[in-house]
Amino acid sequence: YQIGTGAARPCLSGCEHGTHVAGIVAGRNASFSGVAKDAAIVAVQVFHLNRLQSECDGDSAPCIRSSISNQIRGLDFIYKLKTVNDNPIAAVNLSLESFQFSNLCDAEYTIYADAVSWLKIVDVATVAAAGNEGYKDRIGMPACFSDAISVGSVCDGSSGPDGGSDCPQGRDTVAEHSNIAPFISLLAPGTWINSSVPGGGYGNWAGTSMAAPHVAGAWALMKQRNPLASVDDVLRELQAHAFVVDDTRVGGTATNLKSLDLRFLQNAPSLVDNRITIALEEPAANSHVAGVGNIRGWAIGPEGIDHVEYYLDGVLKKRIPYGGTRPDVAKKHPDVPSSGSSGFSQSYTYGLMSAGVHSIKLRAVSKTGKYKDLQRNFTVSKFHKPYFGDPSAMDISGSTVKRDGAGIILNKVKVEGRPYNVRLEWQVPMQQFGIVDIK
Repeated sequence: YQIGTGAARPCLSGCEHGTHVAGIVAGRNASFSGVAKDAAIVAVQVFHLNRLQSECDGDSAPCIRSSISNQIRGLDFIYKLKTVNDNPIAAVNLSLESFQFSNLCDAEYTIYADAVSWLKIVDVATVAAAGNEGYKDRIGMPACFSDAISVGSVCDGSSGPDGGSDCPQGRDTVAEHSNIAPFISLLAPGTWINSSVPGGGYGNWAGTSMAAPHVAGAWALMKQRNPLASVDDVLRELQAHAFVVDDTRVGGTATNLKSLDLRFLQNAPSLVDNRITIALEEPAANSHVAGVGNIRGWAIGPEGIDHVEYYLDGVLKKRIPYGGTRPDVAKKHPDVPSSGSSGFSQSYTYGLMSAGVHSIKLRAVSKTGKYKDLQRNFTVSKFHKPYFGDPSAMDISGSTVKRDGAGIILNKVKVEGRPYNVRLEWQVPMQQFGIVDIK
């Protein structure tokens, strides 16, 4: 996602932290990967370059800082993506913190806390790092908000550059750096974590900034498993399957802390429901598409369909408007609930995709959170540009026409002076001729 000129340009410096966090969530490697390796990431920049020495808190200027107002604006942006654009966002990861509180801190930063609460209402978790000051009775803000998912660090058993000083009690114990409070939501591995850094390499880092993305990645897995689960549903299940840790550091008093353990997902019952029926009418299987077309079909199930989402080349895009009138489906499936309003459809600019074979996967999710997938391949054929606004761009004055048993071929069609051979065939779903090949 990109807003504004240069918003998604490659990072030149100061991005090691964010890259490392993103790798923990969704990194992909032949030998190891992030927690949710197939998840998509929306990067929202809430940091800025501060050139004033007085505002660098003892660091040399220029320094990188993040303001509370920008963090709130970032959360509001995610809320818009979820509610207006219908992006299937599972969680926001905030590997940042400031100040520390021994109790919930909503009253101290009401606007910030409200932004977190609004995301929770639309089933988006705000996962926040507890902080690295080593407190035994308090955690940082925004982790201290009542609707945030606060995350502290445990040791994963690997060695790091500290010679073991962060984990003197060994694996699965609270890391020395981690802030802890009795009301913390979860613990997760935070020492030492090997993940991505800019330039294609890897770094071994420690901190609650590394623990939080373990939970954010787990959230993506849980929402993939049950797309209708609320924030409370996911937290309840993760805590129920967590292993219990006490803060046994010197001065530690918190007990019965819940440390993330995802092994239960290996044997979790499947949510695939083969009673669901999905029909993809456009693009048809192994068809050729060009320019602007549609993604269209219908889906039904005995428990009703909540929504239909689509993936292109394995990447989750968004939900397709669902509930279109389909009397033909109702006639064929009269006993299935809401079969008469089972259609889904939206336009899509295939001309923006690269030429060649692509895959589309549809996932129909029932009202009880079960689902079924349907995947098909299609081929994109395209001119040298995805859109031509000038009607005179196409010149057929010198073209020739042939036909065979399946379609019509226009040879030597010129588009902005470039010659193409264009094949047209009858498209049953659209009830019209459409371009199926461009050479």
